Amino acid sequence: MLLVGLDDVLTAKGAFTPTLNDIAGGFEGPLCLVLNGGNADDRMPTLKAGASILVPVNGTEVARRAADFALALARPNRARVKVLYVSQGAARGDKPTSVSHRREEAVLKDIADLASRYGVPVDTAIHTHGTPDQVIISEVTKGAAIVVMGVTRRPGKDLFFGDTASAVLATCNRPVVLLASGASSAATPAMGRQPYEIEPIGSFLLTHRAGRGERRPGQCARSAAAYSHNNLKTMQKNKAKGAF
Repeated sequence: MLLVGLDDVLTAKGAFTPTLNDIAGGFEGPLCLVLNGGNADDRMPTLKAGASILVPVNGTEVARRAADFALALARPNRARVKVLYVSQGAARGDKPTSVSHRREEAVLKDIADLASRYGVPVDTAIHTHGTPDQVIISEVTKGAAIVVMGVTRRPGKDLFFGDTASAVLATCNRPVVLLASGASSAATPAMGRQPYEIEPIGSFLLTHRAGRGERRPGQCARSAAAYSHNNLKTMQKNKAKGAF
């Protein structure tokens, strides 16, 4: 996973700056972008105890991974998580049905069950009116400290994660975390597994299984370790062959 944190990331036209495109544009793996919203203060605030993390979801796997990330972030900071289901038909003006409502409730229950395993307080809400970006920004104004969104990278030369993510980032007055999966991303942990905790260790993130004392490097550290190990094996083979 490539983790990028920047303050000024948008051009006057609302696109990502050349700096961010140069950093992340050619990376095909999972991305975690910690960005200041277009209307946010110059400095990113500190996530304090009791703060609220807003996670918009829509029933997709990338949205669930974002909720998982938000819960892992909330736990060590003693923050709360607000899970907002944004109906897919809201922007089209579709009338909600009993089937869609049951599906929405099932998605929120799944995340609420995950939150209970993390031991993180969670609030849930369903919005069926208004465009997704308008609904999200409306919830932000109620006191959210940060927004975590699961997004999908669109094809093209420049970074683009869809109209909703772009609109939220451009108008939000809070930091926005965009989580985008890549070809090398790992599958979401099974529902029966214990939650993971996030710990900052130097420039890496370490996760450990709660209740078992099992520690393992986070995605960045795992990739770095695998890369170093493979290079070491290659060097040893070449040395044995007399290559150098």
